[in-house]
Amino acid sequence: MFKYLHNNRYHTDTTTSYMSELGLSEEAQESIRTMKEYEQNKETVERVLFKHQRQKQLDNLTVEVDGMVFDGDEASQGRMNRASFSMQEGETIGWVLANNEEVMVTKEQLAKALRLAGARQAEFWAQGEQE
Repeated sequence: MFKYLHNNRYHTDTTTSYMSELGLSEEAQESIRTMKEYEQNKETVERVLFKHQRQKQLDNLTVEVDGMVFDGDEASQGRMNRASFSMQEGETIGWVLANNEEVMVTKEQLAKALRLAGARQAEFWAQGEQE
């Protein structure tokens, strides 16, 4: 929340009527409104930059299971979910790892990779809520 200091007190109301009651000149009022706009835009730019950086991290998310590194981005999680859901216990399927190596993986390995990727993704989102 934007605050400005006047006569040793902080104020948040930037309406013309309130600031006039405080005895602030039109020039001072305009200056305060400019500072408020700057602060709001600054926060917006910082938040946009944070979101962009977080998305880059999410897009490049990987997880390791049994020495194999799986892509863990949202699209990959969807593929892991569909494949592991439809597989039988102990069944294997061909899979392309993050390094483009083709391997055979079990339902259990895919499910574990999916759980790890989901947990890592949740960590990124929780970090964003704290910012």
